[in-house]
Amino acid sequence: MRYEEIMKGLLEADDVGSYIEQNRYGDTTFGTWKIKFNNFPNGKGVYGANAFLNMGTPKEQKVTAEGDSAEAAVLAVKSKIEFMNKANAAALKFSEAQLCFNVEFTRDVLANVGVTGVRLQGHGDAVFLLVAGQEYFENNGNDIFGRGPQSFTKMFPRMPNRNVDDGGGAAQVYGASITGNQIKALGLQPNGRYSLDSEGEDDIGSLKFRLVFDSVTQGPQDKVRLHRPGLTIAVF
Repeated sequence: MRYEEIMKGLLEADDVGSYIEQNRYGDTTFGTWKIKFNNFPNGKGVYGANAFLNMGTPKEQKVTAEGDSAEAAVLAVKSKIEFMNKANAAALKFSEAQLCFNVEFTRDVLANVGVTGVRLQGHGDAVFLLVAGQEYFENNGNDIFGRGPQSFTKMFPRMPNRNVDDGGGAAQVYGASITGNQIKALGLQPNGRYSLDSEGEDDIGSLKFRLVFDSVTQGPQDKVRLHRPGLTIAVF
Protein backbone atom coordinates (compact mmCIF):
# COMPACT_ATOMS: atom_id res chain seq x y z
CA MET A 1 0.00 0.00 0.00
CA ARG A 2 1.39 3.42 -0.99
CA TYR A 3 2.09 6.10 1.64
CA GLU A 4 -0.68 8.35 0.29
CA GLU A 5 -3.20 5.52 0.59
CA ILE A 6 -2.07 4.77 4.15
CA MET A 7 -2.50 8.39 5.21
CA LYS A 8 -5.88 8.74 3.46
CA GLY A 9 -7.12 5.59 5.20
CA LEU A 10 -5.83 6.88 8.53
CA LEU A 11 -7.74 10.14 8.17
CA GLU A 12 -10.94 8.34 7.17
CA ALA A 13 -10.75 5.54 9.75
CA ASP A 14 -13.50 5.32 12.37
CA ASP A 15 -11.11 3.54 14.75
CA VAL A 16 -7.58 4.89 14.30
CA GLY A 17 -5.99 2.38 16.66
CA SER A 18 -7.56 -0.59 14.88
CA TYR A 19 -6.62 0.81 11.47
CA ILE A 20 -2.96 1.25 12.48
CA GLU A 21 -2.81 -2.29 13.87
CA GLN A 22 -4.29 -3.78 10.68
CA ASN A 23 -1.98 -1.80 8.39
CA ARG A 24 1.14 -1.66 10.54
CA TYR A 25 3.30 -3.61 8.09
CA GLY A 26 3.76 -3.78 4.35
CA ASP A 27 5.73 -6.27 2.28
CA THR A 28 7.40 -6.54 -1.07
CA THR A 29 10.03 -8.65 -2.83
CA PHE A 30 13.52 -7.96 -4.18
CA GLY A 31 14.68 -10.86 -6.29
CA THR A 32 14.20 -13.87 -4.04
CA TRP A 33 14.39 -11.72 -0.89
CA LYS A 34 11.19 -11.00 1.05
CA ILE A 35 11.03 -7.49 2.53
CA LYS A 36 8.75 -6.51 5.41
CA PHE A 37 8.54 -2.84 6.39
CA ASN A 38 6.74 -0.53 8.84
CA ASN A 39 4.04 1.72 7.40
CA PHE A 40 4.17 3.89 10.53
CA PRO A 41 7.19 5.37 12.37
CA ASN A 42 8.35 4.29 15.80
CA GLY A 43 8.56 6.62 18.78
CA LYS A 44 11.67 8.28 17.31
CA GLY A 45 9.99 8.95 13.97
CA VAL A 46 11.98 6.21 12.23
CA TYR A 47 10.69 3.54 9.83
CA GLY A 48 12.24 0.06 9.70
CA ALA A 49 12.58 -2.62 7.02
CA ASN A 50 13.77 -6.23 7.25
CA ALA A 51 14.74 -8.44 4.31
CA PHE A 52 14.71 -12.22 4.60
CA LEU A 53 16.24 -14.90 2.37
CA ASN A 54 15.16 -18.53 2.87
CA MET A 55 12.79 -17.38 5.61
CA GLY A 56 12.18 -19.96 8.32
CA THR A 57 15.03 -22.27 7.30
CA PRO A 58 18.31 -23.03 9.10
CA LYS A 59 20.14 -20.98 6.43
CA GLU A 60 17.90 -17.93 6.79
CA GLN A 61 19.61 -14.59 6.19
CA LYS A 62 18.29 -11.27 7.46
CA VAL A 63 19.17 -7.70 6.52
CA THR A 64 17.83 -4.70 8.49
CA ALA A 65 17.71 -1.00 7.65
CA GLU A 66 15.94 2.20 8.72
CA GLY A 67 14.84 5.40 7.02
CA ASP A 68 12.80 8.56 7.48
CA SER A 69 9.96 7.00 5.45
CA ALA A 70 8.80 3.49 4.57
CA GLU A 71 10.10 3.98 1.03
CA ALA A 72 13.50 5.14 2.30
CA ALA A 73 13.77 2.14 4.63
CA VAL A 74 13.01 -0.26 1.78
CA LEU A 75 15.57 1.44 -0.48
CA ALA A 76 18.15 1.25 2.32
CA VAL A 77 17.65 -2.47 2.85
CA LYS A 78 17.88 -3.09 -0.90
CA SER A 79 21.15 -1.13 -0.98
CA LYS A 80 22.52 -3.29 1.85
CA ILE A 81 21.64 -6.47 -0.05
CA GLU A 82 23.48 -5.19 -3.12
CA PHE A 83 26.52 -4.14 -1.11
CA MET A 84 26.84 -7.08 1.30
CA ASN A 85 28.34 -9.52 -1.17
CA LYS A 86 30.88 -7.41 -2.97
CA ALA A 87 33.65 -9.59 -4.34
CA ASN A 88 36.93 -9.76 -2.46
CA ALA A 89 39.87 -9.02 -4.75
CA ALA A 90 41.74 -11.92 -3.15
CA ALA A 91 39.06 -14.30 -4.41
CA LEU A 92 39.58 -13.33 -8.04
CA LYS A 93 42.34 -15.85 -8.72
CA PHE A 94 40.77 -17.77 -11.59
CA SER A 95 41.58 -17.98 -15.28
CA GLU A 96 38.12 -18.14 -16.84
CA ALA A 97 34.62 -16.97 -16.04
CA GLN A 98 31.17 -17.09 -17.61
CA LEU A 99 27.69 -15.75 -17.10
CA CYS A 100 25.58 -18.90 -16.95
CA PHE A 101 21.89 -18.16 -17.51
CA ASN A 102 19.19 -20.47 -16.18
CA VAL A 103 16.25 -22.20 -17.85
CA GLU A 104 13.78 -19.49 -16.83
CA PHE A 105 15.94 -16.88 -18.57
CA THR A 106 15.65 -18.85 -21.80
CA ARG A 107 11.91 -19.32 -21.48
CA ASP A 108 10.88 -15.94 -20.11
CA VAL A 109 13.40 -13.58 -21.75
CA LEU A 110 15.08 -15.07 -24.81
CA ALA A 111 11.83 -16.55 -26.09
CA ASN A 112 10.65 -12.96 -26.60
CA VAL A 113 13.80 -11.05 -27.53
CA GLY A 114 15.84 -13.76 -29.29
CA VAL A 115 19.42 -14.87 -28.72
CA THR A 116 21.48 -11.73 -29.30
CA GLY A 117 24.04 -10.34 -26.85
CA VAL A 118 24.39 -9.07 -23.30
CA ARG A 119 26.46 -6.60 -21.33
CA LEU A 120 26.82 -5.66 -17.68
CA GLN A 121 26.52 -2.11 -16.41
CA GLY A 122 27.24 -0.79 -12.93
CA HIS A 123 25.45 2.11 -11.29
CA GLY A 124 26.30 2.88 -7.67
CA ASP A 125 26.01 -0.36 -5.70
CA ALA A 126 23.69 -1.87 -8.32
CA VAL A 127 24.63 -3.97 -11.35
CA PHE A 128 22.39 -4.33 -14.39
CA LEU A 129 22.27 -6.82 -17.24
CA LEU A 130 21.33 -5.44 -20.65
CA VAL A 131 20.04 -7.85 -23.30
CA ALA A 132 20.30 -6.40 -26.84
CA GLY A 133 16.90 -6.03 -28.46
CA GLN A 134 16.28 -7.85 -31.75
CA GLU A 135 15.62 -4.62 -33.69
CA TYR A 136 18.83 -3.03 -32.40
CA PHE A 137 20.77 -6.17 -33.33
CA GLU A 138 19.23 -6.34 -36.82
CA ASN A 139 19.98 -2.65 -37.46
CA ASN A 140 23.62 -2.84 -36.32
CA GLY A 141 24.62 -6.49 -36.83
CA ASN A 142 27.90 -7.69 -35.39
CA ASP A 143 29.03 -4.10 -34.79
CA ILE A 144 27.28 -4.26 -31.39
CA PHE A 145 29.86 -6.82 -30.20
CA GLY A 146 33.30 -5.89 -28.90
CA ARG A 147 35.42 -5.33 -25.79
CA GLY A 148 34.46 -1.77 -24.84
CA PRO A 149 32.12 -0.87 -21.95
CA GLN A 150 29.29 -0.07 -24.37
CA SER A 151 29.74 -3.25 -26.39
CA PHE A 152 27.75 -6.45 -26.07
CA THR A 153 29.05 -10.00 -25.69
CA LYS A 154 27.58 -12.78 -27.80
CA MET A 155 25.55 -15.42 -26.00
CA PHE A 156 26.44 -19.02 -26.77
CA PRO A 157 24.53 -22.27 -26.17
CA ARG A 158 25.59 -24.37 -23.21
CA MET A 159 24.88 -28.00 -22.41
CA PRO A 160 21.06 -28.43 -22.36
CA ASN A 161 19.81 -28.37 -18.79
CA ARG A 162 18.10 -31.61 -17.81
CA ASN A 163 17.46 -30.49 -14.25
CA VAL A 164 13.91 -29.40 -15.04
CA ASP A 165 10.85 -30.40 -13.07
CA ASP A 166 8.01 -29.66 -15.48
CA GLY A 167 8.26 -32.86 -17.49
CA GLY A 168 9.33 -30.98 -20.59
CA GLY A 169 12.71 -32.68 -20.94
CA ALA A 170 15.99 -30.90 -21.60
CA ALA A 171 15.92 -27.13 -22.00
CA GLN A 172 18.53 -25.14 -23.92
CA VAL A 173 20.44 -22.69 -21.76
CA TYR A 174 22.98 -20.02 -22.70
CA GLY A 175 26.13 -18.39 -21.46
CA ALA A 176 28.28 -15.33 -22.14
CA SER A 177 31.91 -14.52 -21.43
CA ILE A 178 33.00 -12.24 -18.60
CA THR A 179 36.47 -11.28 -17.39
CA GLY A 180 37.94 -11.26 -13.91
CA ASN A 181 38.45 -7.50 -14.21
CA GLN A 182 34.72 -7.03 -14.88
CA ILE A 183 33.77 -9.14 -11.90
CA LYS A 184 36.12 -7.14 -9.70
CA ALA A 185 35.09 -3.73 -11.06
CA LEU A 186 31.37 -4.46 -10.69
CA GLY A 187 31.75 -6.06 -7.27
CA LEU A 188 30.16 -9.35 -8.34
CA GLN A 189 30.50 -12.46 -6.22
CA PRO A 190 32.51 -15.27 -7.87
CA ASN A 191 30.23 -18.32 -8.13
CA GLY A 192 27.40 -16.05 -6.99
CA ARG A 193 23.83 -16.84 -7.98
CA TYR A 194 21.73 -13.80 -8.92
CA SER A 195 18.07 -13.39 -9.75
CA LEU A 196 17.14 -10.86 -12.44
CA ASP A 197 14.54 -8.18 -11.71
CA SER A 198 13.13 -6.53 -14.84
CA GLU A 199 13.69 -2.78 -15.15
CA GLY A 200 11.97 -2.46 -18.54
CA GLU A 201 13.82 -1.19 -21.63
CA ASP A 202 16.58 1.35 -22.11
CA ASP A 203 16.67 4.02 -24.83
CA ILE A 204 17.93 1.64 -27.56
CA GLY A 205 15.38 -1.06 -26.86
CA SER A 206 17.58 -3.35 -24.78
CA LEU A 207 15.92 -5.22 -21.95
CA LYS A 208 17.33 -4.14 -18.58
CA PHE A 209 17.54 -6.34 -15.48
CA ARG A 210 18.87 -5.61 -12.00
CA LEU A 211 21.10 -8.35 -10.54
CA VAL A 212 19.96 -9.28 -7.03
CA PHE A 213 22.32 -11.51 -5.07
CA ASP A 214 20.80 -14.78 -3.87
CA SER A 215 23.53 -17.18 -2.75
CA VAL A 216 26.86 -18.77 -3.62
CA THR A 217 26.80 -21.97 -5.65
CA GLN A 218 28.62 -25.06 -4.44
CA GLY A 219 29.60 -26.19 -7.96
CA PRO A 220 28.01 -28.16 -10.83
CA GLN A 221 26.39 -30.55 -8.34
CA ASP A 222 24.41 -27.67 -6.79
CA LYS A 223 20.79 -28.19 -7.90
CA VAL A 224 19.27 -25.12 -6.23
CA ARG A 225 16.84 -23.32 -8.54
CA LEU A 226 15.56 -19.76 -8.40
CA HIS A 227 12.33 -20.52 -10.33
CA ARG A 228 12.71 -17.12 -12.02
CA PRO A 229 15.18 -15.67 -14.57
CA GLY A 230 18.68 -15.61 -13.15
CA LEU A 231 22.36 -16.25 -13.73
CA THR A 232 25.45 -17.58 -12.02
CA ILE A 233 28.93 -16.01 -12.15
CA ALA A 234 30.77 -19.25 -12.87
CA VAL A 235 34.53 -19.15 -12.33
CA PHE A 236 37.07 -21.89 -13.01
